[in-house]
Amino acid sequence: GTLRALVAPYRRDRLLTFLNPDQDVAGSGFQVLQAKIAIGSGGLDGVGIGNGVQKAFYLPEAHTDMISAVLGEEFGFLGFVVLLAVYGLLGYAGFRIARSASDDYGRILASGLTGLILIQASLNLYAVMGMAPLTGVPLPLISYGNNSLIVSLIAIGLILNVARGGRAATAQVPRPSPGK
Repeated sequence: GTLRALVAPYRRDRLLTFLNPDQDVAGSGFQVLQAKIAIGSGGLDGVGIGNGVQKAFYLPEAHTDMISAVLGEEFGFLGFVVLLAVYGLLGYAGFRIARSASDDYGRILASGLTGLILIQASLNLYAVMGMAPLTGVPLPLISYGNNSLIVSLIAIGLILNVARGGRAATAQVPRPSPGK
């Protein structure tokens, strides 16, 4: 794991940039520093919807994996707290559904899919705040991109199916009768 990260140049750059983003401000550390500037310039209540400057001129990939930095700039710290609260409510509901599922499969499915969404959101938020290496993980249900949105919606649909008491259908293999 660690040896592979140090051998490939792009992996080494990501790891070293995470450890010291100020080392290459114009190169590999640019995106991390611009994300921190965006979040910091939002202040307590943000600069207003559509008034963010970082997304237009400085922050690369602002619509995908850096969307939380844009939200931090435009909605401020309070908007960031609301975003965290929404993911917290989603996690609470998902794990509550898992706990009350009618079978083990439903419990595992609901808790696993809830964990998938929460871990992906946490990794994105940590990376944008400079607390984890940038990996390009989108923010579930918010980042631009069809694949992430489709997977997140399917996961939520499966969780809702568990909530209403749905069961996984097992394949019924037709067996020939013993007399034939």
